[in-house]
Order: sequence, then C-alpha cells, then structure tokens
Amino acid sequence: MGWHPRQTPDGSPPGRSKENRDLDAPSVPFPRERTYPAEYTEAIAQIKEQHKQELERLSQKLKIGLQAEAGAKAEAQVQEQIQSLQNLYKQEKDTSKADAKRSFAYCSLWTS
Repeated sequence: MGWHPRQTPDGSPPGRSKENRDLDAPSVPFPRERTYPAEYTEAIAQIKEQHKQELERLSQKLKIGLQAEAGAKAEAQVQEQIQSLQNLYKQEKDTSKADAKRSFAYCSLWTS
C-alpha cells in the first residue's frame, strides 16, 4: 500500500493524530460507571429523592401560580368587557334620548 496525498505520513487521515486514531479503536473500553461505597449510594439515592420531591412541589406551585394568573387575567378581561358594554349601552341610551328630543322638536314645529 503506497502513501496517498490525503494521508499523513503515519497513515492517519489529515487532522487526526495517531493518539486520536487509537481512541477510535474498538479495543478501547468505555469507562464504566463509577462505583461508590454503600453509604454513599444510599445518601445519593436520598438526595435524588429529595430533589425529585422538591421539583414536584415547585412544579405544583408553578401550576397553581399560573392558574391564578390566568384567572386574574380572565377576570380583568371580563370586567373590561362589562365596562365596554355598559359604556355602549349608555351611549346608545343617550343617542336615543337625543333622537327622541329632536323628533319631538321636529314634530312640535309642524303642529304649531
């Protein structure tokens, strides 16, 4: 096998050192999970459980907060809509009164 211009003199692809090539070898074992003494394992399990419970508590608190916020926003929107409808009703009532006065005045002119 001859040397190819795309290879380094040691036969590895460009940009790869022999050490990096060795890491690709199937003979390199994957690191195993670290083992701890039993008391450490138990303490770690307790801490994980505490974290899990704390996350659940915070998640529940967040849901309650979001529901309260959504409820407050919905209530504010309803209040705003009620106010708008009341304003519209008042405006229509005032317009009707003004129209009635104009009609009355117009009729009064014809009957005098």
